Amino acid sequence: MKIIQIGANNGKDEVFDFINQHNDSLELAIIVEPIPFENILSTLTDQYKNINNSFIENIAISHEEEVNEVDLYYQEDSNYEVSSFNYEHTKSHSLNLDKQPILRMKVKCCTINQLMDKYNIKDLDYLFIDTEGLDVHIINSIKFKEYNIKNIIFEAVHTDGPFKKGYNFVLILQRLFQLGYSVKSFNAFDLIASK
Repeated sequence: MKIIQIGANNGKDEVFDFINQHNDSLELAIIVEPIPFENILSTLTDQYKNINNSFIENIAISHEEEVNEVDLYYQEDSNYEVSSFNYEHTKSHSLNLDKQPILRMKVKCCTINQLMDKYNIKDLDYLFIDTEGLDVHIINSIKFKEYNIKNIIFEAVHTDGPFKKGYNFVLILQRLFQLGYSVKSFNAFDLIASK
């Protein structure tokens, strides 16, 4: 089994539980998290220390080719789970903005296609995406003629802005259907597209 998770934060989530349950059959797990702070990365690294064939990539996934860095917006002293490349998204999820303003930093990035090429992945069993509003853009950037992805689990509640579904939501569903996926609810926030 091969898995990529984009947006792992500290790794204490249901994706880790799923990977841990399938550790014996795991060929490859690529865990992507752009937050560079030691408290996030050390917890994430510790979480995956006993998972076979797991690799942590401290990088962002962009939907744009030719982009090497992106702005990441975050609130200091938060859990960083709502950090985003979209300022308005981070702002809409932040508390105490007077005392804890939203900050910006540059983070390195690559596309999902470049990541899959780096690890020589042509067939992927599960792609988990939680990028606070950019999930559909990442899916749209995938070169589906080059990669066979069996299951895509993505956050669908922010396709058209914070807690908004609209045009982008309809378009991504149409595209997934055209690619041969069936789509259903995965949980309160996410959809799963499966072949």
